[in-house]
Amino acid sequence: MFVKNFIIRTRQARLLYELGNPKKRNDAVWRFAHDSESLLRKEAILSIIRPKEFPTDFLRGAICLVALYDSGGKLIDEKEAIRLINCEEGPFILISEESRAAVKSEDGQIFLMIKN
Repeated sequence: MFVKNFIIRTRQARLLYELGNPKKRNDAVWRFAHDSESLLRKEAILSIIRPKEFPTDFLRGAICLVALYDSGGKLIDEKEAIRLINCEEGPFILISEESRAAVKSEDGQIFLMIKN
């Protein structure tokens, strides 16, 4: 659902392929390192912020982390998600069960997204 809800249509097929293929998953995550804005649907971006501005109640419930060198997304809680936002370098993707997501780029920008 992340790809369908938040990625522009012309890039969806490639990202679905890469995210679904363990050997290509890092390629998909690296696409968000420098060029997140060219992948994300403009109407889904709520705001672009820095870690200190991250609203602690934005991501709720079980959160899926998709990061470099991860075997394929793992579930984390809200506290861990906030720790990652504040302490870890990007790129990584956090997907909430409530049709919300946050993408952290390599330069530290965080794209807050919500399904319209």
